Amino acid sequence: MHLRKIAVGLSALVLLSTGVEARSLLDFLKPPSQSQEHASRSGSISQNVALDLYSNKQKQASFEGCADLFPAAKPINMATVPATMNPLALCSDNFAVLYSQTSKTPLVVVERLTAAQLQDAKGEERTNQFYADPRIPKGGRAELSDYRSQHPAVDRGHQSPAADAPSPHAMAQSFALSNMVPQDPTNNRKIWYFTPTEYS
Repeated sequence: MHLRKIAVGLSALVLLSTGVEARSLLDFLKPPSQSQEHASRSGSISQNVALDLYSNKQKQASFEGCADLFPAAKPINMATVPATMNPLALCSDNFAVLYSQTSKTPLVVVERLTAAQLQDAKGEERTNQFYADPRIPKGGRAELSDYRSQHPAVDRGHQSPAADAPSPHAMAQSFALSNMVPQDPTNNRKIWYFTPTEYS
């Protein structure tokens, strides 16, 4: 019998009492100056190319197309998420995201890992082609400009690691900003990087 690992990442779940206004995590970042913005650009893909990465079912704001990724195939009940978080259900090939259009970050990322998937992922080349998730309305999504040239610097920290992607298509989907939270570079490149891989 094969044991399966289920990785559930609680990535920025903010509990709010009534009457408290939710703030975006990106609101805490200092906006870049125009000269700084052009200095450090990473790869990206256009919104049309990004939208083509998703099946018709994945373009719907529902966990219906990825229920199998959740423990016991039971997705998160969207009615239990505070309305102040303006939640959105997003499916990708290998992970699901409960996204907050208020904080512009994932609240929960669910990924089902198998030994075979991790073995397949070992040969995949990291693409670093980040993009704003076109399935999210513009006013509720993180944009590439939110992360550029911040001081202190922040990384676009994967919640479902790119290293878990078993195919080029899954790799491309992992670079959606809906799968990212602002992370301290040391945390993202060292502590966070090694924690999931220690258990692979």
